[in-house]
Amino acid sequence: MFRTTLALLLALTCSPLFVATLPSSSPLDYVAAALPLPAQLSAQTRTYSIRGTVVNSVTGEGIRGALVQIYLGHQRALLTGPDGRFQFDNLPAGHTSFSLQKPGYFPIQQIIHSEFQPMVTIGPDTPPVILKLVPEGVIHGRISGDGEPLESLQVHLLAERIESGRKVRSEQRSLSTNEDGEFRFADLLPGKYFLFFGPSGGESVSAGGSGPRAQGYGSSFYSSAPDLTSAAPIDLTPGKHEELNVVLPLQPFFRISGTITKPAIAQNVNVMVLNATGQNISRGSRVDPVSGTFQTQGLPPGPYVVRASAFDNKTQQSFSAFAPVNLVSDASGLHLTLTPDTTISANVLVESTRGETGGGRVPSSVVVSGFGDGNSRSNAVRAYITLIPQDATFFRTRHGSQPVKDDESGSLVIRNVPDGTYTVEINPTGPGYVASARSGFTNLLREPLTVAVGGSVQPIQIVLRNDFASLEGKVSYNAQADSAYVLAIPEEAPQRARHLFTKNAGGAYMFQQLAPGSYKLLALDRIGGFEYANSEVLRKYSSKMRDVTLYPNQKASVDLEFVQLGE
Repeated sequence: MFRTTLALLLALTCSPLFVATLPSSSPLDYVAAALPLPAQLSAQTRTYSIRGTVVNSVTGEGIRGALVQIYLGHQRALLTGPDGRFQFDNLPAGHTSFSLQKPGYFPIQQIIHSEFQPMVTIGPDTPPVILKLVPEGVIHGRISGDGEPLESLQVHLLAERIESGRKVRSEQRSLSTNEDGEFRFADLLPGKYFLFFGPSGGESVSAGGSGPRAQGYGSSFYSSAPDLTSAAPIDLTPGKHEELNVVLPLQPFFRISGTITKPAIAQNVNVMVLNATGQNISRGSRVDPVSGTFQTQGLPPGPYVVRASAFDNKTQQSFSAFAPVNLVSDASGLHLTLTPDTTISANVLVESTRGETGGGRVPSSVVVSGFGDGNSRSNAVRAYITLIPQDATFFRTRHGSQPVKDDESGSLVIRNVPDGTYTVEINPTGPGYVASARSGFTNLLREPLTVAVGGSVQPIQIVLRNDFASLEGKVSYNAQADSAYVLAIPEEAPQRARHLFTKNAGGAYMFQQLAPGSYKLLALDRIGGFEYANSEVLRKYSSKMRDVTLYPNQKASVDLEFVQLGE
């Protein structure tokens, strides 16, 4: 009888209909424990599939050979088929996002500068997904002069982009034309671009009424513009291939010559000739190390700046000098005197608050050397300063601060800063915000820093505080949105805006560390390409913008309405 009952139970446990539980007093308890119920086993090991198609965002056609990756405990990847389709099998229930790669295409997140990757729920009812890739833009063409292709001519590609909420134009790439005068820039994101051509590197000689004259092909922006402000932008939409045929005129070339006076310690004197865009076109310029005389290569007519520089390896001091030249004929007798580039000192003062605030009032504070209990002391660098040239020409570079050696007071120095106008960027290295930054009477949170030739600059005085405010609230999504970027724009310094990304059913957001002050708040679908430091652009969204003033240590709450950029 026992054997018959055991056989029957064993048969039932192998049946998908078996769901009964034996009484605890049964002599077969150990059999049921040793043999997991198939229904329970099935629920734990059930797997699912995700299928979908990767398509061209412009044409809607499937993209073959796109790499699709997901992550569920570990990464899985496959390539799409001829019609752009893909399918992942044997996946556990859960959530995943997709990562796409394909030469000649960009993920949409890269186009709109979004941090958000759409999530898909894996389960029995997962619908097919459509994933889009944006095709690259291409700018290509041919440059000729006097009916012949121009070989080895320099072509510079500049792009318009948003940096710290402001529109800037900067060089992205450069190349030389091939033997057929052809050039090609591929793998370009949608946006506005500018091209700058020339000048030619070699010179030909023509016989004129007054004797031989050097000539060549000059330089200009597309199309035939002398400077960037008047240059015609090339507007690349997704997948657009822009073909340009450029003809450069043959022009007389002229030379600039003169002398350079340098301090005895200055070594390796160099000469650059900068055109109207700040590009160095002085190939072949030489300086006689004994006499200090120099002569440039032949240059096309136009406005230039001649800049000389040198460096002392022992003191690590740089020297420079410059002079403007409007070249309409050979220019001789130019004299440049090298002077030391400017060294700027900076001091960082930390104010650490004590006590609690009431009614949004500023609490009492005590000046200390480091954040903490008011008695701590630290010799660590508390901020890093970067000088960003506002005239971001080809030769301009950023200049960063360094701690003063063996100085525990937090002093910094920025060495060898050439003349120019600079935006001052300050990044605290610890928990603190920039309460103020001044150089003499210049408020560096609002105004640029000007460095004159051979002049001195008042030390930069920075005050850091740690009495942050916090801000929270909810975003009211529209019917198509379930996520948003919340942008907090300081009225005093829009370029120092903060943003965060929120994606949840309630639309809740929270900034935990904001500097006290007045802000404009917006909840946006994206922030890529948004010129938020431009008051004219912000005015378009004033109806959905909220203003708030935050006090030290205050906790504020502001609800926001979702904004679709371009509405």
